[in-house]
Amino acid sequence: MRIALDGDGCRIAGHARPVGLPIRARGRLGSRGGFRRLGRVTGVTPVRVTGPGGTGPVTGLQESLDFFEGRCGGALM
Repeated sequence: MRIALDGDGCRIAGHARPVGLPIRARGRLGSRGGFRRLGRVTGVTPVRVTGPGGTGPVTGLQESLDFFEGRCGGALM
């Protein structure tokens, strides 16, 4: 899926990727050229991984996310 992000969304996604966090975003889903695209994106937020999929390297990284939470302006969902 391709997502076109504005400045804030790009900043949040850029900080989430190195620590292994997925992001949640809202927008309008479309299809063009064989790709799914999310347009008019709003509400880009990092998401904590919990449950069976939250084991391994991602869980280890999430234990030290105080820095990341401070940079994004609050607690993660």
